[in-house]
Amino acid sequence: MRDGNDSSTPGEPDDREPWPISANPGGQVAPRDHIGHETELFAVMRAAARSGARLTGDRRMGKTSMLNVVEERLEQAGHVVVRMSAETEHLDVFAARLLDAIKTHSRFKKEARNWSLELDVAKYGFRIQRSSPDPKDPPSHSDDLFTLAVQAAKPARLVLLLDEITVLAHQMHLKNPGAGQEFLRSLRRARQLPDGPVMVFAGSVGMHHALEDNTAINDLTTVHIGPLQPEDAVFLARCLLLGEDIACGDPIEVANTIATEADGIAYYIHHIAEAAVLRNAALTPAGVREIVTTAIENSDDPWQLEHYDDRLDGYYGPQADTARAILDHVAVNNSRTHTDIVEHLKTVPSTASHEPSVVLDLLAALERDHYLRRDGDLSSFASELLRRSWLWIRRL
Repeated sequence: MRDGNDSSTPGEPDDREPWPISANPGGQVAPRDHIGHETELFAVMRAAARSGARLTGDRRMGKTSMLNVVEERLEQAGHVVVRMSAETEHLDVFAARLLDAIKTHSRFKKEARNWSLELDVAKYGFRIQRSSPDPKDPPSHSDDLFTLAVQAAKPARLVLLLDEITVLAHQMHLKNPGAGQEFLRSLRRARQLPDGPVMVFAGSVGMHHALEDNTAINDLTTVHIGPLQPEDAVFLARCLLLGEDIACGDPIEVANTIATEADGIAYYIHHIAEAAVLRNAALTPAGVREIVTTAIENSDDPWQLEHYDDRLDGYYGPQADTARAILDHVAVNNSRTHTDIVEHLKTVPSTASHEPSVVLDLLAALERDHYLRRDGDLSSFASELLRRSWLWIRRL
């Protein structure tokens, strides 16, 4: 029998014994209940021996849950781990959160209680002013925050887990073009210090919109977090069926249907299980499909699918409508070539003037933002669930 977090080899029977897991759509998943993505976890742990990693992937793919596992494993390996959310529009808010996260960590609590923050990323990054508990003593000179934290963490390695950092980088770029890149460069400079901190970034869309090039993050290992492997998606569904005591004639058949309808995305697998509990009826494959269709077509948008459309304006600006036209065309036709998309846009009044090179750049951006995937010269939706949702949202 395999360990609970190991996945079986595709094509082989899955001999893992499911354990009960409660449906928790959108909530924090305990590390013990995180299923799959073992290859990605292995890559992150290897990267933690170097500068760190950047977790990419669309929303709802489990990046935050992955960080829960990473945090636990790194602490078990003896690292000093500081974790925080970078989901803010303001650099000073991020800096205050960073200092607070470091100061409240048990490793730094005593030494850091007299630190206060100075912030000037453009000149010298994140610096702190150390003060004496005795008000008669003059303040000492300022020091780099990361230098002090690294020294205080020794002999352990300092690891920073920064969730949703793409949000901050993009918002800084919108307010002041180039500011997001300079912010990320300041973090890279910290990583280049002797025994500098390891950093693990996580975020969905936004990073490439804030960067002119990748020099600010080229020392980080890119780890893509996508849907679960089919066998892991089915296994998660089985655990949820067991944990929620959901009656069904053939649990394996139902679990397979859940995994397929959810496109292997753990967030939606949890949502289907939650909806099945509320239905209070024996679950069948047809019932699973009905749950998904109802969620897509519900005007209250319980799965927050309209966010895929709403966020385009913020990230694509004046090109948002062209991005929508591309997605509309691909959604209706399942997959399209670059040439076909260019020709189609010529028939759309608001996009007719776009050169093929502009369309090519937009296609690349939509791929990096996990809307589309590329197979040779064909572009198609990265997820059938997303394609179905897009057709409904856009009334196509």
